[in-house]
Amino acid sequence: MPRITIPTARLGGAPMAMNMVDPADHLNVTMKAFPIVGKYLTGLLTEEICANTHPAIFNKYKEANGIGAALKTQLVQYAYQSPPFNSIVEMEPCLYWEVLKANPKAEVLAIS
Repeated sequence: MPRITIPTARLGGAPMAMNMVDPADHLNVTMKAFPIVGKYLTGLLTEEICANTHPAIFNKYKEANGIGAALKTQLVQYAYQSPPFNSIVEMEPCLYWEVLKANPKAEVLAIS
């Protein structure tokens, strides 16, 4: 996952000593719901994998860890509203996620 520069990032009220921060770590500190949502979606994705509900997507990955890493990357991109999550506007929520299922850069989060 690429690192981002956050010049004003703070941890516990004190400025962070580093300029480069892992986006997921930054979200864990600044968005209190992020780790909770991540754990919840990981649980849902685990159930989806066990039920093999989306074999066309799951078969692209050699291991469950790869799917989990894709979920984390896509969740971070969604939280930052990075592409492809910012490219769809004015759409019903269910249709938004259906469209994203067809996008390899969003499909794991869309099925979670």
